[in-house]
Amino acid sequence: MEQAKEKKPSQGLAILCFVTVLGILAVGRFVFALDLHVVMLIAVITAGIFGMFFGFTWEEISRGVFDQIGRCLECLIIFMLVGAVISTFISCGAVPALIYYGLKILSPSLFLPTGFVIASLTSIATGTSWGTIGTIGIALLAIGNGLGIPAPITAGMIVGGAFFGDKMSPVSDTTNLAAGIVETNLYRHITTMMYTAIPACIISILLYTMIGLKYTSASIDFTQVNNMLAILQDHFNLNIVVMLPLLVVIGLSVKKVPAIINMLIGIFLAVAFAVIFQGTEISKALAIINQGYHIQSGMESVDSLLSRGGIQSMMWTISLVLLALSLGGILDKTKVLETIIIGITNRVKSVGGLMLAAIISSTIGLMATAVIYFTISLNGRLFKKPFEDMGLDPSMLSRATEEGGTAVDPLIPWTTSGLFISATLGVSTFEYFPYVFNSILTPIISVVFCYMGRSVLKANKGN
Repeated sequence: MEQAKEKKPSQGLAILCFVTVLGILAVGRFVFALDLHVVMLIAVITAGIFGMFFGFTWEEISRGVFDQIGRCLECLIIFMLVGAVISTFISCGAVPALIYYGLKILSPSLFLPTGFVIASLTSIATGTSWGTIGTIGIALLAIGNGLGIPAPITAGMIVGGAFFGDKMSPVSDTTNLAAGIVETNLYRHITTMMYTAIPACIISILLYTMIGLKYTSASIDFTQVNNMLAILQDHFNLNIVVMLPLLVVIGLSVKKVPAIINMLIGIFLAVAFAVIFQGTEISKALAIINQGYHIQSGMESVDSLLSRGGIQSMMWTISLVLLALSLGGILDKTKVLETIIIGITNRVKSVGGLMLAAIISSTIGLMATAVIYFTISLNGRLFKKPFEDMGLDPSMLSRATEEGGTAVDPLIPWTTSGLFISATLGVSTFEYFPYVFNSILTPIISVVFCYMGRSVLKANKGN
């Protein structure tokens, strides 16, 4: 009996489908200024139509959608819990205390490079860029605002530090996934990333320092800063002990306690601290978990920075993530991405070209699926043989998947990270994009170095 022919689009049709989907997202968003949910829904429907044209049934396409959502269910739960972490950490006084002491200690000219290092170290210790942005990041944003630094610049600094640290952390899920999928040693993977990540980090710190020099003590409105400090003192008990829930969460992250358990512990510890130290009624402290924290201090900048969080605040983002996951599930099930990637690898003839292809492919996969875990897994599998054929160390491939995936994840508006950051910091992706220097520089440095023959590691050889 003749074997059934595998359903798979030609390379031309796969590219047509992918370009059409991206075109819908771009035109709908930037030309017609449609709501991102509507644009994403149209893209999902279009991808589904292409899939049926390729010969896939509705049942197969829908199964691809449900499988993709199922794989990312933990991510959606974390989204909700991060909203609760933000609101409860504000209500217990942890975030206000960080803002208060930060405004007293940090100078405006050194705030950006210092904040970058703080975000990096926190993310390295905890292994989570999202957790860093949702806690330390909120405080840094408020401090930057008090020092007169525009929110997009501060947000870019926070995101750059958080994702640099996440990428270099041995307890990060994406770092472990990238190493595991290509079967290389975790610390070999991290060491290989240092060849490009460290130069990008140094350049980033220098750029943040140069920008920070524009903001000196003379440029600060100390009346506003003093008013902010007074309001924080009036509305919160700023005893340093209130920061304990934050320290507990960081400590549990270092101990590799599962993220959901860790956040739940942090949330309810923060609720207890809100009752004990801030005098909040238990019913109100619990309601803040869902509804978010709200303050009416009479100072708009304080109110806008601290009135945030709660499970409900993340629902707009979660609904959009579900649509993005649906799109990724369809493009995966219909083998659009696989076809495009195989077409790319067949044309590569040099080490530099292969690294460029792997980085671009990882970015394409991320743009299509919106999920970093999927694109790392997909490209780690599909590029494994081409890297072996060129005699390259597996850590070169794991590095490429992170440089084209993890590093640029926060720069794409509809990925889970891009959506999370915009919802958490209140700054759009396009506003903070130009200031995430580390994420922009890392893949560029990697490709340039490889074409120059630098940072190229051969299999079974020293470097």
